[in-house]
Order: sequence, then C-alpha cells, then structure tokens
Amino acid sequence: MPYKNAEDRRRHERGLSAERKAALAEYKREYRKTHKEKISKQRRDYRKNNPGYEKDRLLRYFYGISKEQYNELFIIQKGCCSICGRHQSEFKKSLFVDHDHETGKVRGLLCYSCNTILGMAHDNIDLLKNTIDYLERYNNYVRK
Repeated sequence: MPYKNAEDRRRHERGLSAERKAALAEYKREYRKTHKEKISKQRRDYRKNNPGYEKDRLLRYFYGISKEQYNELFIIQKGCCSICGRHQSEFKKSLFVDHDHETGKVRGLLCYSCNTILGMAHDNIDLLKNTIDYLERYNNYVRK
C-alpha cells in the first residue's frame, strides 16, 4: 500500500497486530537484502541531490540542533573558534559543536584542537586549571 508520507506509513503500522508487524519487519529485511544495490544507489543519489541533508541529519541526531541553528552560532561567533579565536578558513574541517555531556546543552563551536583539549580533560575545570598552573610554572622556570 503506497503512503503519502512517512507519518501515514507510521500511523498505519501502529494499528497492525503483533503478527502482522513481525511479518512486515521480515518482509522489509528480505527486501533490503535482495535490493541492496538499488537502495544504496537511491541513498547516494539523494545525498548528491541534497548536499546539506547529511550534516543536518547528524546535527539533529547528536546535538538536537538544525543546520540553521548551527549557522546562527557560526554567525554569532563570526566563523571563529570560541576558545582560540582562529577562523574556520584556517582549518580543513568545519567547526565542531561543543556540548555539555551531562545536559546535552550546546555551548558553542570549536576547532578540532580546542575540542580535543576539552574532550581529553573530560570538561574537568580543576584539571584545566592545573594544566594552566603547570604551564605558567614551566614558562617561569625556563625564562630565568
């Protein structure tokens, strides 16, 4: 039965019996196995014709923001890393979305290096302060 959109399909599947849902799931698995190349080509074509689709999908899945919200953050930060201030044009990759792992709240956009520093420190403020103290001691020691 063809559906007008994905919501119609989901609505129809919710009303099915457990046996019918299992049969439908088995049919879908079998279809994906036997039509692997066709499905892969359709997906490739879709991504090719909708270049922003994949980035938008990943932003929504991992951070709960849209591509438009990412672009707003980018404009607010003037295209620069929120920590080091270097512009995205200096990097090969786009700026990463930094977020609080406890709450999931997005904090800003960071370059690869700054994002890695925070990740390796597990967002531990004391560890980062100790690192700063260490660098200051080292720099003072070397300069004397």
